Amino acid sequence: MITIENHQKSSFIEQKITILQLVEGLYEEQNYQGNQRIISLIFSELNLTTEQNFNL
Repeated sequence: MITIENHQKSSFIEQKITILQLVEGLYEEQNYQGNQRIISLIFSELNLTTEQNFNL
């Protein structure tokens, strides 16, 4: 499961991507922001950063 969020904090918007991975019946959360490369086990060839995703 992938969620894409815009959160407004004070006078700026925080952009982050959260990837949830189901591990032994529980979801583990991975958060990505800014220039962090998004890592996905399903889409291992994906070569995008959070910032690039929001600028598409």
